Amino acid sequence: MNIRRIMKLHDGMLKEICAKYQLTPIEAKIIRFLYNNPEKDTATDIVELRMLQKGNVSAAVESLVNKSLLVGI
Repeated sequence: MNIRRIMKLHDGMLKEICAKYQLTPIEAKIIRFLYNNPEKDTATDIVELRMLQKGNVSAAVESLVNKSLLVGI
């Protein structure tokens, strides 16, 4: 039960952050991942370690670059 409450609280906080900064949930997850794992900075790292779909990560990274929230190399 406690894990469910934590997950629900986390999801609520994520929604608030997404609304405030006009981000999609996957964009927020990518930013959080990169913040917490600065040495893991490739799309492949994100796909493998967060178990997200490659196409979704690619689209979200491109969107973050377009929003000037992420710098591509």
